[in-house]
Amino acid sequence: MVQPGGDAGGMKRILLAGILALCGTGAVPAAVPGGEVIVAQSSADSLPVKSARAVCPSGKNVVGAGGSVGGFLPGLIMTEVVPDATLTSVTVVGREDEAGTTAQWSFYAYAVCADPLPGLELVTRTSSFSSGPVRSLKILCPAPKRALSAGGRIDGAGGEVLLTNLRVHPFSAPLPNSAYLGATEDDTGASGNWGLHGYAICADPPPGYQVVTYQSPVGSPPSQPLQGPACPTGKRVLGVGGQVLSVNGQVSLRHLIPQSLAVSVFAMEDHDGTTINWSMGGQAICAD
Repeated sequence: MVQPGGDAGGMKRILLAGILALCGTGAVPAAVPGGEVIVAQSSADSLPVKSARAVCPSGKNVVGAGGSVGGFLPGLIMTEVVPDATLTSVTVVGREDEAGTTAQWSFYAYAVCADPLPGLELVTRTSSFSSGPVRSLKILCPAPKRALSAGGRIDGAGGEVLLTNLRVHPFSAPLPNSAYLGATEDDTGASGNWGLHGYAICADPPPGYQVVTYQSPVGSPPSQPLQGPACPTGKRVLGVGGQVLSVNGQVSLRHLIPQSLAVSVFAMEDHDGTTINWSMGGQAICAD
């Protein structure tokens, strides 16, 4: 629901509820003092590459990042979910894969914003830039800080590399101390070199810091939506993470959406699908 006068290509501060986070722009109460989720939408057209930037209100910092690309249309991938160096905004880039689409499409950038947290900092790391079917990157927070959220960017490859991991690490650890980024070439391979640039949003653990995880059933459906996991009663979302558990070059993360009390994670097969079984996992990074 967009407020009267809302602009589908802009950024607004509104109330979100459940799956409406997939299709609206705005803000919703979140964890820690001053917490809210800012949502920005790209243009809705048939251009092959688009970006959107969600900006925190003055005086607040990014503590979590997410993105959502193309609804349920095939032929689209998310290649960038990046917090800026000052932790005041999140930029998301979506593009058509090499199969592409003639449909109009758009996507969303999500920034979980809050009053400055003790020890908040952004840690970055870059992989090698070369050819290869699979690449991953772990970004370690300095001790004793913990990871609040992950960010990442695929450099090069022109839509031939799929995002498969963007999460805090280890996946099921109660107090993860790093972020994890993973990607794989599509099933026809990439024609050029490519690399990864990863980001960890780190801070002293806020009160009630906890990571809740969930894994979908193993199977071969065209897509696997994941409504959840949810934060325990009394806690709210700081960040969101997701992973695809099958590296066959035909499944990618499409939605990583932080909501107030839970997260939405969604992965989807490419245009011609796969018979290989796969599953996905989701994370809600929570705090009081």
